[in-house]
Order: sequence, then structure tokens, then C-alpha cells
Amino acid sequence: MLTGIIGRSAGSLEPARAADGPTGVGGGRLAAEQRRELALDALRGCRSVSELANERGVSRKFVAQQRDRARTAVQEAFESETVPGDVLSWISVTKTGLKRIVLSAALNGHGSVRGICEHVEAITGRRISEGGVWNILQEAVTRAEAINQAQDLRGIRAGAHDEIFSQGVPVLVGVEPESSFLYLLEASSSRDEVSWWAALTDKHERQGLQPRISISDAARGLQAGVRSAFPDIELRGDVLHAQMQLSELMTYLENRAFGRLTLCEREERRMIRAKNRDQGQSRSKPLALARVQSKDAVELHDDMALLARWLTEMLSLIGPALRERRELFDWILQEMRSRAPRSHRIAPVVTYFQNQRDALLAFVPEIHTGLDRIAQAQGIPLDLVEAVYQQMALDPEHPHYEAIQRRLYQQAPQAADALDEALLQLLEGVLRASSAVENINSILRGYFFLRRSTGPAFLKLLQFYLNHRRFRRSERPERVGRTPAEILTGQPHPHWLDMLGYPSSPLLN
Repeated sequence: MLTGIIGRSAGSLEPARAADGPTGVGGGRLAAEQRRELALDALRGCRSVSELANERGVSRKFVAQQRDRARTAVQEAFESETVPGDVLSWISVTKTGLKRIVLSAALNGHGSVRGICEHVEAITGRRISEGGVWNILQEAVTRAEAINQAQDLRGIRAGAHDEIFSQGVPVLVGVEPESSFLYLLEASSSRDEVSWWAALTDKHERQGLQPRISISDAARGLQAGVRSAFPDIELRGDVLHAQMQLSELMTYLENRAFGRLTLCEREERRMIRAKNRDQGQSRSKPLALARVQSKDAVELHDDMALLARWLTEMLSLIGPALRERRELFDWILQEMRSRAPRSHRIAPVVTYFQNQRDALLAFVPEIHTGLDRIAQAQGIPLDLVEAVYQQMALDPEHPHYEAIQRRLYQQAPQAADALDEALLQLLEGVLRASSAVENINSILRGYFFLRRSTGPAFLKLLQFYLNHRRFRRSERPERVGRTPAEILTGQPHPHWLDMLGYPSSPLLN
């Protein structure tokens, strides 16, 4: 242990300048091991300083410096009372280690530039300026961008796309839903068709991006840009945004109905007071109008709630074939449209669903193709597979549930468990919502304040970090302890700070 300490102390010396003695030179050309041996010989005192200097070809001053450093190291090694009792290990604060602390505070800790400066001083006792933090982040941005551009994107079969704003500037986002791998994070002057086309085409030409499915909301520029970049891509509407449209509409109609009921109750109280003063006739018309309006508002809410529930069922994973869904979809929208004159909020929602019908139902053929594939693979009649698929949406108390279960065990008793597992796997793999990109958007908002200090290029570092940080927890156990990049490629990689060229300092025990 003592030899190791002396070696570290000697190895950290700056080259000594040539000093006293006509033939003496500095020790800059000596290796760390040679300096350690020189320090030990001088500390033993077996030979004089002059003899050691002449033998090594260095100055006497240099020999004396090595001896003093060795003596200091010996004292520190045996002065245990100067070492705090709670010390687990020592770690050297190097320039690389300092950069590692800055990057971890910025990305793991969501720290601001000023906060990072204070954090570094609190941990290391060394001060760093805001400009120093900026330089470290810019250096990391350059390295991260090179790694991002070298990533092979040919394995991405589907992408979820969305737009998020930072300081009034649109940021184009593209995420692979299965792994949450962020393959596009780019600030843009616009979010029109040309901007999306340019961003996606660049990824296609440089990194081989060629998704077969795109999931997004109803943004016209986004959908047109994706279609322009990949003409054969399948555009799917985001069921999540569609359900939000219905939820907001029903919330408004519910509040509207309660408001009309409250107004009606108020008019009834006024009528009572007017009758007590023999003036009831003056309040009869306002009360009659309030009753009519409240009744109409309640009936409209109830009708729309039923239609909204049916429309939601058309967007569920389990349901009829595509043709039947389209017919029911159109009938529901027609019923909603007939009630549009009774509230100004209904018509825009009906138009939204009418324009997005095909995109919202684009996932249905994938399900029924999968059912046919399962039937062929397991040798089960297709109508039986479809019946079990429909059964998954039934309550166990439903009479049809028991009938389908009995039929399954009569016709394919050995394949019952395998069929259930295959159906669950099929439905889990169906993409119909851009939840992955919405999740990424919520994470991005917590970092955009740093972009004010570091500029748009910070997005490249943020993209690298989100792709190479490990999931600490997840609803899917297979993700825990892995990064989006590892899930996408199947290949492990070092810690993200090591990948950027900032390895951790070794612990000094």
C-alpha cells in the first residue's frame, strides 16, 4: 500500500528543472516507476544524495524533492487519525472527472448552468465558471452528435411522430415505440410538410431510416411530410388524441348541462319568491325557458355520452372487422352531426373524426391478419380463433363467454393455453397510439430550460443521453437495466459517459 501511495505521489510530479551541478538534469525523462525507486533509495539513506543524482543523471535538487515527497507519503499513510472514520474510498478529481460531474449534474440532475457551478464547488471544492460549464457541454454535444449520426436506423419498423415547442420554436420528434429510441430530435423554423420531409429524408439517406408505419396526431404538415419522405408508409392515427377530443367534448357538455340545471333551479327559487309577492306571472317565461334549456342540455349530454362510448369501442383492440367498423363509425358520426346545431363544440369533433377515420382504423387489418396467421400456425379453425378473440372483451358472467370457452375446449383442448398467449402477444404488438412520443415530450420539457443557455445544439446531447441511459424501472420487466439503444439493436454498450470519452476515475482504497 505504501509503495502504491509513493508511486502515485511521485507520478503526479511536474518535471523538475535542471539545477545545481554541471552534469545534473531534471527528472522529466524518468518514468513514474523510476521516480518511485529513486524516492525509496533516498528515503533509506543508504547512499548520499549526490551519489543518487550522479547515478540517475539528475540534479541533487530533484533527488531531494522525491525524498521529501516520499517522506510526506509515509507520514500520511500512518497518520490514521487524520483520515475521517466514514471514508469508504478516495477518488482523484481529474479534468475528465470534473467534466463527468458537470454532465451528470446537467442530464441526470436536470441542473441549470448556475446550479451546476454550485454543485461542482460543493462536491469537489473547486470553482468552475459558467463559461467553463458551457464549454464542457459544447464539447459533449460534438461527441454526442457524432455517435447519433453513426447509429444504424434500418431496424426501425415503426415511428411515432409529434411536435413540441421550446421558446416558441417547433421541435420535431420521432420515437421508435417498442424501445423508446429517439431517432429524431431537431429544432426547426417551421413544422410544415417541407420541414418534416427534410428531417426524415436526411435520416433515411444518412442512417437508413425506413419505417413501415407512422403514428401521429392529425397535424396536416406532419402527415404530409411523412408521406412525402416515405411514399409507401402506412399512416396510423393516434387513438390517444382521438380519445382526448371526445373527453374534452363530453366534459364541456357535462358542465353545460350542470350549468343549465343550476340556472333552472335559480329561476324556480325566483318564481317562489315572486309568487309570495303575487308576481309569479312575471317569472313564468324565464322559468319555462330555463326548463326547456336544461332538459335539452341533459338529453344532449346523455345522447352524446352513449355515442362517444360506441365510438370509443370502434377504436378498441377487440371489435368487428374493418368493413363493419367503418359502417358503424360513419353511422355514429352521422348521429353526432345531427345534434351539432344544439352545441357549437360538436361539429369540429365530428369533422376531426370524419377526416381521421381511415387513419384511426388502420390498425384493424393488422389484427385480423394476425388472427389468420395464428389459426394456420396452430391448426385451429379461423372462426374459433376469432370467437376467442371476441371473448377477450366479454365479462366472464356473459352467457357467450362460457359458450365460447366450452367450444374451445371441445375443438382444441391442447391448444387453449397457447392460443390465449398468442392472442395476447398479437394485441400487445399492435400500434395504434403515440404514447411513446408523448412520454418523451413530457421528459423533454424538463430539459428545455438548458437549451436557453447552450443553444439548439444541446438537443443532440439530450437525444444521445435519452437513448443511452438505462431504465431504472418500467412496467415491462424486460426493459429494466437496459437502454433504448440496447433494446433496439440487441447489443450492449458502456455507460453513456464512458461512450462520450469521460471514464470514471479509479477508486483509491
